[in-house]
Amino acid sequence: MSMTAFFMSVCCLTFLSVPQPSHDLKIVTRRSLGQNLTYNVTEYFSGSRWREDTGLKMSNVNAHRLVTIVHHGDAVDQRFVLDMDAQEYVVYETDKNGGTVGAKTPPVQYSGGTLGIWIDSNDTGERKQFYGYTARHIITRERRVPGPGSCSNKSELDMDGWYIDPSVLPAWRQPLSSVTSFMVAGNCFDKTEVHRSGVKVGFPIKLTTTFVQPGSNLPATFNTSEVVEFSEAPLDPALFVVPPDFRKVSELTNMNKPHTPTAWERFKEWMQDLFR
Repeated sequence: MSMTAFFMSVCCLTFLSVPQPSHDLKIVTRRSLGQNLTYNVTEYFSGSRWREDTGLKMSNVNAHRLVTIVHHGDAVDQRFVLDMDAQEYVVYETDKNGGTVGAKTPPVQYSGGTLGIWIDSNDTGERKQFYGYTARHIITRERRVPGPGSCSNKSELDMDGWYIDPSVLPAWRQPLSSVTSFMVAGNCFDKTEVHRSGVKVGFPIKLTTTFVQPGSNLPATFNTSEVVEFSEAPLDPALFVVPPDFRKVSELTNMNKPHTPTAWERFKEWMQDLFR
């Protein structure tokens, strides 16, 4: 399950004098994960179509650059993953939860334990203008406390962010408003009890997070996310289709290389999901 459902579970907010977004949108976000990695993520939105380019070279595809294009449908989404260096692509369908249609789900274990999640978001009262939108300064503190039998770890997350009304985004891209009853830790599921207090947030224009796991030997991790470009100008429709000279394959050639994600790579993936 996406961690977004836990860290960014919000619904629409109301702000004064919010401009109406145009049909097309381009957002460039600079992300820093710890002190070791800084990169830009470029997202393009046009109606039900979306494109993402992280600009990262993937270690398990021989340092090739991947681009994702998604065509959102009523029941399923069509997802294209392009290897920009090998000029090949794969296409598959996913459900609205991101699961591959028809794929077998891996076996999971239910711990029988409960993970308590406390999330408190406080509006400082400060306001700033970002790209013509009014943003609120909100401090969020989240605490996760595993109960007896839980397979999750205790953790603390502090988020210092500036948020605008999420309605600037297409409905399918707006933060989720509900949380499922179970969360996954590896292949183990815990039942969750989520306790929320304070204000609802929105789309983060600028966000700093501090993540710690009390009782572990892991150091605190500091990560940032900041929108550095926000454009509502019309986009080239070619951005959302596969180039004609690309070859369709059943599996990206360079993905055949065996690769087991390291703990750092898994953590980076989790933090990337948090910022979505």
